[in-house]
Amino acid sequence: MIGTTWRRQLSNDIRKEMKLDSTSFDLVIIDVAAQALEIACWMPLLKGSRCIFAGDHLRLPQTIQSVEADKKGLGRILIDRLAELYGDELTSMLIVQYSMH
Repeated sequence: MIGTTWRRQLSNDIRKEMKLDSTSFDLVIIDVAAQALEIACWMPLLKGSRCIFAGDHLRLPQTIQSVEADKKGLGRILIDRLAELYGDELTSMLIVQYSMH
């Protein structure tokens, strides 16, 4: 098991140290998926045969720092696209929200 942030996974240091270029995984979990830009999800997705997105696409909007990148479609959130395409077929919502106080 390897845990990393999406920014750290792009680092050459961690990829060499963990031999990630030649490694594949049975399962990739992307937590806080509503904050994960689609472009940042592709590297881990290409390394795994299955994926779980954990996060509420209806709750927190993504943070886009570049208006130009957003205009070119790089501000897209993959969990939003999947929810639009597949809806209830692929999504499951919690009945009780435990993280809110």
